Amino acid sequence: MSSAYAYAEGGDVTDELVLGWAVSKYGAQAVYGRILSFHEIRMMDLAENVFKAYREREASENWAEWADKNRAKARLLAAAGRLTEEE
Repeated sequence: MSSAYAYAEGGDVTDELVLGWAVSKYGAQAVYGRILSFHEIRMMDLAENVFKAYREREASENWAEWADKNRAKARLLAAAGRLTEEE
C-alpha cells in the first residue's frame, strides 16, 4: 500500500501494480502459471486502489471537497501516506 502511494508521488513502480496490470491484461494463468492466492489478489487490488485514488485526488480542483465526497478513498490515502512516512 505504501509503495503504491510512493509510486503515485513519483517513486519507483511497485511489483503489485505491475503484476496487477499484467494480470488484468493477460490473465493470472498467463502471468503466474497458476491460480492466485487471496493474499496476492488483495495486495494487487489494494495497490491499484491507492494509485487510482491518488490520481483522482490529484486531478481534483479542491482536495478537501474531493475528500468529503470520497471519504473511503481519502481514508485509504491517509493510511497509505502514514505508512509511507514510517518507512
